[in-house]
This record gives sequence, structure tokens and C-alpha cells, in this order.
Amino acid sequence: MAMRNTTRRWGAVAQLLHWTIVVLIIVQFTLAALAEDLPPLKKLGMLARHKSVGITILALAILRLTWRWLNPTPALPETLKPYQRVLAHSTHALMYLLLFAMPLWVDDVLSTWVSGQLVRVLQLPDLCRKRALYEHC
Repeated sequence: MAMRNTTRRWGAVAQLLHWTIVVLIIVQFTLAALAEDLPPLKKLGMLARHKSVGITILALAILRLTWRWLNPTPALPETLKPYQRVLAHSTHALMYLLLFAMPLWVDDVLSTWVSGQLVRVLQLPDLCRKRALYEHC
């Protein structure tokens, strides 16, 4: 298998980045599930691991996107119907959006909210003014 992509096949580097990110996303879900029942101090440690893995995913996604821009990409199979091509491109774009949005925006908002600070989204009104109001958010 070639290291670089061709117009017919994804290369070894692209595949390695893809599957590493997939495994790390599964790790993220596992860490989040395990953290639910932990006491606060251990939960904090699990959150630190969760953030570390998230930053790693972000770095790998940047590397993956850079690799994609520097290499040819295989064409979709000719047998796909037009709506399937649109869905394939749309879901691919959505996955990239989530790979970048989760660690950059969502993590920042959730960390701010959990720490008791006011959360502002695009300068909209505060989502919660005080911690006591969290049950209503």
C-alpha cells in the first residue's frame, strides 16, 4: 500500500489518521460514560483525560485535513446515485465540522458553564445567570 493517496485509493497515512481518530472518538465516549458515576475528584481526573484526548483528536484532524489538501482524493464510485453523492459529501463535511467544533466551541462553552461562569453564545443573553438556575437550562 502506498503512503500517499492516489485518485483510486486512500494511502496508508490517510487511513492511519482516519482509524486513529475513530478509535479516539470511541475512547471519548467511553471516558464520558465512565465519568458519570465517579466521585467529584476522580471525575475531574477523567475530565482531564477527556480533554487531552479531545485536543489530540483536534491535532490529528488538522493533520488529516492538511494531508487531504496535499494529496489527491479518490473519486466516489460511479455507481452512486446523485442524492447518494450529495449525502456522502454532506456527511463528510459534517464530520469535519464536528471534529473541529467539539473541542473548540463546545468544550469551551461547557467548561465555562460548569465552572459557574456566565455563558454567552454569539453575544446572546446569558444562558444561565446563577448556578442555582442550572436545573432550568
